[in-house]
Amino acid sequence: MRNFLYTAIDPQGQHTTGTVQAHSEAEATTQLRSKKLFPTKIVEQGRGPLGAAEKKTTAKARGGNKTRGAKGGLIVVACGLILLVAGLFGQKLVNEARISEKETHMLTDALEKQSHHTEEALLKTEEERVERTEAPKKQQGE
Repeated sequence: MRNFLYTAIDPQGQHTTGTVQAHSEAEATTQLRSKKLFPTKIVEQGRGPLGAAEKKTTAKARGGNKTRGAKGGLIVVACGLILLVAGLFGQKLVNEARISEKETHMLTDALEKQSHHTEEALLKTEEERVERTEAPKKQQGE
């Protein structure tokens, strides 16, 4: 197993740092997420330009810049709220569209019924007119 240095955001929005043992960076990420930490940086200890990263991690562990962590946490919370509001707004629009669709169907059905009744009334009126004009002709023919 290898050691990975990480920087992550905890559920309170604070930056936290430390190390985790894993076979791969992906496994390290999974371990951190299972601890409700959201990694922003994971680097294998002792690799590449990590000397500076390790020093930063150690400095932060001793009480590094907490304001940056608070701002990052606020940003994460703000983004979460924006997504929540957007989701709720989107759901409201979907519900309104469904209601509007139902109302449209109801109005369409009512118009079709009215149209059918109007056609029936017109046919009946035409039949009555024909009877009135044909009756005198029949009487004259008798």
